Amino acid sequence: MKLRYATLVILVLILMALMASCAEQKPSKAKQIAQEILKQAEEKAQKSIDKAISEDEANAGQQEQKSEREGKDKEKNEKTQITGEESLIQSEEAGEVADDANKTLTEVSGDTGERDNQSQTVQTIIEEENQQDNGEKTIPASAMNELLTVFERKVSSYSFTHNSNKYSVKGERYRIILEAPNQKHRITINGTEYDTFIYDTIYVDRTAKTALAYCEGWSSEVNTQCAKYEIYDLPFRLNFEDNDIKLPEDWLFDYLDLPPRSVSKDKYYVNGRQTWKIDFEGAVIFFDPKTGLAIKSEQIKNSKLETNTYDKLSSNTVRDIDVIHRSKSEILSQETFYK
Repeated sequence: MKLRYATLVILVLILMALMASCAEQKPSKAKQIAQEILKQAEEKAQKSIDKAISEDEANAGQQEQKSEREGKDKEKNEKTQITGEESLIQSEEAGEVADDANKTLTEVSGDTGERDNQSQTVQTIIEEENQQDNGEKTIPASAMNELLTVFERKVSSYSFTHNSNKYSVKGERYRIILEAPNQKHRITINGTEYDTFIYDTIYVDRTAKTALAYCEGWSSEVNTQCAKYEIYDLPFRLNFEDNDIKLPEDWLFDYLDLPPRSVSKDKYYVNGRQTWKIDFEGAVIFFDPKTGLAIKSEQIKNSKLETNTYDKLSSNTVRDIDVIHRSKSEILSQETFYK
């Protein structure tokens, strides 16, 4: 475009030179010639200008289209770049989520004991807060563990009365002093036949699974009969199962791992003793919280209610020598059986 303008300027200069050269000719003719040349130059210049403008407009249109295409391409590239970056970010976020999940899984796997303890604690709280219609609380099995701890730490032996018979328990042995003596007739002991055998004491050994009966004379009347029939210190073997009763501690151990349905602490009394009443499926047991031992049980057997009561429960009063038979010579005078 600049070249065309320069050409136009040159033509104008040439025209001026011609006009100057013709100045010597007649003014009218020179002027006429100059006007014709000027008109032609102007027409030619106008055509050049129009052509230049058309070309410039065409170039400008092409440039605008090119710029528009470049803008679209740039926008497309930017979108592609953004999409790529978003994909990268999503991939990174997915990786971070996966890492967090793996980390959480590792923490959960490494912390199972703590989670179990927490779960157990939450379950304990929920169970303790639930109330039954009768006002008794649903409790976890830990209540039985409390009683077990008391028994193991505080009780080495104990005695009680059951069905009017006196029991003394230490370890796996216990002695039964019968309220009324039993009699056997025409029996043989150690190869000797006896027309009458009386016994008032039974020694049970759970380890050996034996039950041996003796005439020890815990009353003056029985003592006289023991001497009359000469049956002191003679053991008479009884059936073990018939004399192996359910002891107070057996209720504790037999129900230790069973889920209790409810408990009522220190609300019920048995023979003036404050108890924990624990309700299991099929049985209700009253425990002495000071010893961990059962003092009463109620159980359904064969559609009938069976009740066991352990009266006069006393702990740590039984010696080793109290749960084995001793001959009369081994018994001190202050321990005389009868009065």
